[in-house]
This record gives sequence, C-alpha cells and structure tokens, in this order.
Amino acid sequence: MADNEHNDQIIKWLNGELPEEQLMQEIGADNLLKYKQIIQEVDQWTPDNESVIFDPAVVTKKGKVMTMTRWMSLSVAASVVLVALFSIWMLRSDRTVHFTKAGETKQITLPDGLSIVTLAANSKVSWTEDDWNSSERRLQIDGKGFFQVEKGTPFSVAFETGEVTVLGTSFEVSEFDESFQVICFEGKVRATDKNQGSRIVSAGEGYLYHHDQWEEKLNVTDTQPSWLQEETKFDNVPLAMVLKTLENEYAIQIIKNNVEMERRFTGSIPNKNLALALKIVFDPLGISYEMKESKLTLSE
Repeated sequence: MADNEHNDQIIKWLNGELPEEQLMQEIGADNLLKYKQIIQEVDQWTPDNESVIFDPAVVTKKGKVMTMTRWMSLSVAASVVLVALFSIWMLRSDRTVHFTKAGETKQITLPDGLSIVTLAANSKVSWTEDDWNSSERRLQIDGKGFFQVEKGTPFSVAFETGEVTVLGTSFEVSEFDESFQVICFEGKVRATDKNQGSRIVSAGEGYLYHHDQWEEKLNVTDTQPSWLQEETKFDNVPLAMVLKTLENEYAIQIIKNNVEMERRFTGSIPNKNLALALKIVFDPLGISYEMKESKLTLSE
C-alpha cells in the first residue's frame, strides 16, 4: 500500500495539482491504472437509502473464516485508502470529472446539452457548476480531447500550460509534458500559452507550443482526429509526444534512459497493435527497445 508520501501525491493528483506522468513515475503505471479504475467504479456506484457505518479496520482486519492472499489484502487496503481519499476530495470539491483508461475513448455530452468532448486514451476532463453559466462555459483537460462546440457563450478549455477559447467550432487539444498542440477542424480558436502568447488557429490549421515557443503553422486536411479511427497520426512532433501516446494507448511505462526526446517523428501508428507501433516508431530512429511485462526500456 502507498505510504504517507504517496497518499499526499495521490490527493494532489485528484485535485489536479500533480501531473499524471509525475504520479506514474512515483507509484508505477500498474498502480496508477488500478487507482483510476477504482475511481471510475466509485463514480458509477448508486447509493441506497440505508445508513451504513464504514469502519476501515473491519475491512482490513484478518478474518477467522476466510483467508486472503497477500495481493488481495493489499488491493483491498489500497482500495479503502483511495476511496476514502476520493470521498474527502469530492466533499471538498463540486467538480464533475470524467476520464478514460489506457486504450479507451469516451464521448461526453457537456452541461450545455449540445457540445461534446471525445476523450482520447488516459485523459481527464472536469468542471464545476459555476464554470457553466449565462456568460461562459469552462472546463479543464488533462491529456487529449476532441471538442465539438455548439455556438453560444464563450467556451474555453484550460490545461497546465495554456488555454483554448472558442465561440463555436470543432478542435483537438493534446497536452504533453510542458507542451501542447492545438488542431482546428472547423471554425476558429484562440490558443493561449502560459506566458500569455497566443495564436489564432483556423480550420485546417494546427500549432505546436513546445519549449516555451510556438512552432510553424501545420496544415491539416483531416476533418476529425485520426485516433477516432484507431490510429494516431503525427506530423513532425517531438518524440516525447509519441511516447506519451504509446503509454496512454497501451498502458505501458516507458523507461527513456538517455534517448533524445527532441527527435522528430512523422507517421501513423496503430492504437491496437503494440508490436507494430513500436516497430514503426523506433526502427527508423535507430532506437533499441525491450518489452518486459508492462515496461518498455529504450536504449541507443
């Protein structure tokens, strides 16, 4: 079970104060996936009207009738801790949260009843009731999402390194490390970075914000994100962006060692065939890799 330090980090992650990648480095990809699955299950529980006294000591106490393996005991204890932390967080916050697991996509109708976000794998979107009113529509995203926004009051999507604001359009936001990419498929958006620099992104255009600067405009011919068709296309993006996609789609942890993350990659990788995806990405770059269980180790 996570120690006190890890519990504090989990609370920060639940509150949106700790990037998911940093938490994964601390507790491992497998544990992170378990926590996310537990949260999703809690979110789907339907409470009854009976009074229940919850005592974690009863749950974790060794019984005389039934014995459990060490793994199961630790899993129950971890679940109790996480559910307790999640309950405390929900009591302190009125945020509505939706997220996806590795390899999963999910379509969510937003509070205006008309706008839609489709979350890519291992991503999270959230908002509060106050974020949706007669003068604005706001939400936060961690990961990647495709937004189809109904015209109306200003609509904005915030993330760790910037914000995208629109009136009515369809666009994709993909954030990774300290960078993000915005692609507009319809209408027009304004993408603003953490230093208040901005770009107007029109339909058929994309921009990458990387290392605190905007790169050259990207021309886009697609009408929707490629990952909706079980593949992900990249056009001259940093290797770090590709690796995050691999981690999100296949629930793996990548050990980068000294591999240069600023290398650029152009191409398409499947979202349902890990062996082929690894070959497509790493063979042209001359990067060796070894897959063991859920960990991928890179070397040059």
